[in-house]
Amino acid sequence: MHNAGFRSLGLEFTYVAFDTVDTDTAIAAMRVMGIRGFSLTIPHKERVLALLDDATPEAEKIAAVNTVINDGEKLLGENTDWWGIVEAFKEAKREVKAARVLLIGAGGAARAAVYALQCLDVGSILISNRTLERAESLAAEFDVDATSFESLAKKDLKGFDVIVNSSAIGTKQSGAQRVDYPINLDSLTKKQLVFDMATVNTPLLDSACSAGAVAISGIRMLLFQALKQFELFTGSPAPMGEMEQALLEEYSRQEQSG
Repeated sequence: MHNAGFRSLGLEFTYVAFDTVDTDTAIAAMRVMGIRGFSLTIPHKERVLALLDDATPEAEKIAAVNTVINDGEKLLGENTDWWGIVEAFKEAKREVKAARVLLIGAGGAARAAVYALQCLDVGSILISNRTLERAESLAAEFDVDATSFESLAKKDLKGFDVIVNSSAIGTKQSGAQRVDYPINLDSLTKKQLVFDMATVNTPLLDSACSAGAVAISGIRMLLFQALKQFELFTGSPAPMGEMEQALLEEYSRQEQSG
């Protein structure tokens, strides 16, 4: 995506991926080599906070950084995941102010989701997670509610206007890694908005579409957070059309390759 955007605007930037588990050395190299920006994934998002000179209030509240900007003097941590979530909701053109939200999962993605949902002024958020203690901890931090998978399974889904899945449930459909949803997918209705943050097609999204609900794929979040990153990296507005096309082409290639 980023390289497609750079080419479109004729910018002399190059975006490359590299794999490391050593956050400290990567950040030190960024300083020494004068690298303009980093995109970070797990496990670096939380580790990196202590290594930076500063972080935005959003990144500090979410306690995770997915973007580091080097201005030549200091390293600033940003989080564009929450921005991607907000923009994905806005694109769906469904009002969520005062909505009753069910959030499945309590990991790093859930933190960004809760922050984004509160920025959208939803009415209430109920977090459910396989490990209840993690759900309760996150809920206490953001002043929302939590429940166990067992209790959630007994609830009527009609009590929720928005359902967000921030977990990996649904991405593995067979084998030992498969985990079943804690909700009855057949209970979804056309009045609901369903957002699965996974970047693959899932039974949750399929069921939402079958029910006539508004369904949002995690690919939309991925696109919008990248557009924000692009602006931070370059100082230029992101060319959405070119970057979206590159993203969709990449996922098409992945699907064709199996």
